[in-house]
Amino acid sequence: MNQYKVVSMVTLVVLLLILAALACTGELTPESVTIGELPQYVCPSATPRATDTPLPTSPPTYNPYFTANLSNYQVGDNISSVTVQWLAQSAGNIYVSYSGSMTISPFYWAGASNVYVGYSTPNQPAQNGFYTIYIPLEVSSATIQVWATNAGYPQTFSIYRILGSVGQFYPPPSWGAPPPIYPTPRPTYTPYPTPTPYVRTNDYFLNDPIYTSPDEDYLNIRFRVTEMQNLSFQGTPTPNPPKTPVPGTNPTAIYPESLYVWTFVVKNFSDDQTYTIYPPAQSFVSSILLPNGAEQDVLLFPTYTAAQLAGFTDFTGYQAHNLASGQQVTLRLAAKGPLGTLYRVSWAMDASGRPTPVNPAEPTPIVAGGNIVSWINTVNTDCVGEIAEPR
Repeated sequence: MNQYKVVSMVTLVVLLLILAALACTGELTPESVTIGELPQYVCPSATPRATDTPLPTSPPTYNPYFTANLSNYQVGDNISSVTVQWLAQSAGNIYVSYSGSMTISPFYWAGASNVYVGYSTPNQPAQNGFYTIYIPLEVSSATIQVWATNAGYPQTFSIYRILGSVGQFYPPPSWGAPPPIYPTPRPTYTPYPTPTPYVRTNDYFLNDPIYTSPDEDYLNIRFRVTEMQNLSFQGTPTPNPPKTPVPGTNPTAIYPESLYVWTFVVKNFSDDQTYTIYPPAQSFVSSILLPNGAEQDVLLFPTYTAAQLAGFTDFTGYQAHNLASGQQVTLRLAAKGPLGTLYRVSWAMDASGRPTPVNPAEPTPIVAGGNIVSWINTVNTDCVGEIAEPR
């Protein structure tokens, strides 16, 4: 068993002790440690651009039109008035004149001339209008004329007084106006294509904000890896050097190693749910680039020794945390491993239990949790910017 596995197993034991202590405080629940779905990076530039809407077409043209009638063409014992009724479209000002004959001196009823009674708005659909004229009892007959300034011609109607009651009445005109004339539409611009949203669910980039999936029931957490670097240091002497020097060899040869340092920034956006974490057991280095450029899978957990060798003065990353809603913590971690360049770090999202191997003959993984996701030591060149923080 090599030194890295020993460190990993010790870390796991410490994790279990820490989690047991948290459970005793009542902070640790399945809901506070379980992220069961893959977190997501959503690119803001994947938000569809607004469709290039063309300018509105010109409104339709409503040609002028005017027609009229009377509500009744007689007056009598039951009615002594007449209502002029019209249907006007783009007709302009509307006027009425009326006069008549009387049965008594002076035998002429002057009525009124050029009375303004309404207005028909240009380029609008046809509308009805009304104007009522009172016919004096002495008037035996009358002539009514109605016209519009922009449509048709004057229309003249006669009305008579009868003995008895009037029984015939007429509705206003309701049809005959020409339909609108629509212009040739302006060409419609081709809409911008709606992009497929850029959503990344693993191997996240450095500095990108990573949020838990919208499908999570309890936790809404943002993760961000802000630092991934490797530091050189003296290394560890080769164990058990031979007592008798071998010609051509160095009995105190140094085993080449690197210090790997990374930083997580974690913020809890959950409505009312604490997020419980113990970073030294949930985060680890999962691959490095060897000096020859080849990628090598590793399992390197953070240790206090590595943190001290890296010159840490803040050991917040080595403590358990119960993040309340709205709380953020910065976790700086360090691990010691074979000589290389830090390429990938990982985080166990589900710390509710250790995974079981697929093959019973295989040893149980020593990572304390499941749903493991990773960050790579590369900046995002596919997308820039951030989506708005949850409210």
